[in-house]
Order: sequence, then C-alpha cells, then structure tokens
Amino acid sequence: MSITYTITTNFGSKDSLPTGDSNKIIKGAEFTTEFNAIKSAFALAAPVANPTFTGTVDVSGATLTLADNQISGDKVEGGTIAATTITDLTTTTVNIGDWDIKLDGSDLVFNYSGTDVFKITTAGATIALDDVTAFGTP
Repeated sequence: MSITYTITTNFGSKDSLPTGDSNKIIKGAEFTTEFNAIKSAFALAAPVANPTFTGTVDVSGATLTLADNQISGDKVEGGTIAATTITDLTTTTVNIGDWDIKLDGSDLVFNYSGTDVFKITTAGATIALDDVTAFGTP
C-alpha cells in the first residue's frame, strides 16, 4: 500500500508574493492543516514493529520456493508440487480427488467417494469391498 498525501497549502508560492501581502504570511492554521493531513496519511501505513497485514496475497504466475522442501499447514490446493519430498507427514488422511487414503489405527484404508473399498493391515492382509482380480487389466 502506498501512502497518499495531498498538499493543501503551497508554501513555496507565498515566496513570490510581494512584501506586505497578507497572503505571504504563513499562518498556524495552515501548518495545523498540513500536519494533520500528514498524520492521517501515515496512520494508514503498517507499523515497522509487528505490522498486521489483511487481505489475500496473489502469487499466481510467480515461482514459490519452499524452504527445505517442506509444506506448512494441512493443505495445498489448486496447484502442482513437482520434485518435492514430503517427510514426517503428520496428517492421517490424504485426499486425491474422490479418493481418501487414511490411517485406521495402523492399517491403511483406501476410501472412494465416502466408501471404504480397500484395506491393507499391518499384518499384510488385504481386504477388498468387492472381488479382486489378480494379473488382470483394469
């Protein structure tokens, strides 16, 4: 945000007025008006110490670099992350379109549109909602 200040009294123009012209005199009220306008303009600026910013930051068309290939928070929406390694994932559900892959205790469950369709247990058992075709083509 830029600070906008509009001068209300042109003090420099008073220099060209003839001596004795009452408009050549700088009045206290003129200074007060200018200083109040400056104060109001700067009141809209963020303070240097602990500034607070509002609104949305638009980084469309920009390159976003993640420090140490990490993502903070629980979501990345509407974009692509390429050549990134995600370690120490703390969420228990990953959403990929209509699919959710989630932890159920220590078991891994694949859910499609709200229905659990496949499960891999820690013992290595696989459990499917429907028939399983081995060595077939999808």
